[in-house]
Amino acid sequence: MRDLIKTAFLLAIIIFSGCSSKMTFPLLSERIYKKNGGLNDKSTFKLSSYDRDARMKAYLMDSTSFLKGNLKDTLYLLEGYNMEISTFYGKIWNRNHEINYSYSKGTITLQKQSVFTDYQVKLITNWDTVQIRKEEKDNGNWLDNNLLLNAFRCYKNGSNWKIDEVYFKDFFNSKRDSKVSGPRQ
Repeated sequence: MRDLIKTAFLLAIIIFSGCSSKMTFPLLSERIYKKNGGLNDKSTFKLSSYDRDARMKAYLMDSTSFLKGNLKDTLYLLEGYNMEISTFYGKIWNRNHEINYSYSKGTITLQKQSVFTDYQVKLITNWDTVQIRKEEKDNGNWLDNNLLLNAFRCYKNGSNWKIDEVYFKDFFNSKRDSKVSGPRQ
């Protein structure tokens, strides 16, 4: 029953948000899903509704979140799926706040630290896709590379919100990335 109420609440937010020029996180997450995971998705990183469900559960769990209300700032999302242990990891941030989470077997866990390296987060924040491709080529073949990564940059362009995306193989350089934001899994 509780899930039904949450779903109805989210649908109301999405429908209400669709009637205005303002952007909310549930509406943005739905747009990301339609772009990445919907029927016309051409990407190599497809998890259908799994990643969208993880995002929305993290959003609902974090009651003091910067994601509540209308979005005004550029928002970044870095998401990874560990195929070996069937766990989805996510990090959502803007210039002042962040939320980190893991999602496995329907259970969401908010984390204090990210599984992504500080360098990966920096490249996404700067939207340096050229360097991301270089790192993927140079440092993407490390022994425990079982994360498929996907990043989004969501920002206001005039009166519309634009969503940029990049998919890449996880990369790791032991000299540079030995200080990871969280556990490497």
